[in-house]
Amino acid sequence: MEIITTAFLAAHIAMGTTALICGAIALSTLKGGGIHKRVGRVYFWSMFGVLVTAMALAILRPNLFLFLLAIFSFYMAFSGTRRTRMKQPAKPGVIAPLDWTIGIVTLITGTGMIAVSLIDVTTFALHWNPILGSVSVTRNAVTIKDVIQSAAMNPL
Repeated sequence: MEIITTAFLAAHIAMGTTALICGAIALSTLKGGGIHKRVGRVYFWSMFGVLVTAMALAILRPNLFLFLLAIFSFYMAFSGTRRTRMKQPAKPGVIAPLDWTIGIVTLITGTGMIAVSLIDVTTFALHWNPILGSVSVTRNAVTIKDVIQSAAMNPL
């Protein structure tokens, strides 16, 4: 079991490092340019790898904070990528099931982060869960509002 945990940890560190470097490059290049787009794709998939490995590690060594943080972190990368793709949706006004699913999962995650901080007052997570949970809930509410407004402005 320790070998599997070590392998996931090594993959997590490698993907996290890649995401960090790609994020810095993407931030320092012209938005919408070729380099920005290519590096942004690598960033997105690196963050997906971080999500998968963090969830695996959180299950192998039970850690609810890491599990919720992984979802929260990936949502930020996902929402940025999704927002870029939704600038020209295939069918204006149609809210994809994926958007509802991710929105609901993230809303539950943010609420869970706040709840965990109220229940478990002995961990490091106490300091970060209310902050990250509040950001997650607020950001998700704004995203859902934007999706609903888009659907209202562009009826079928």
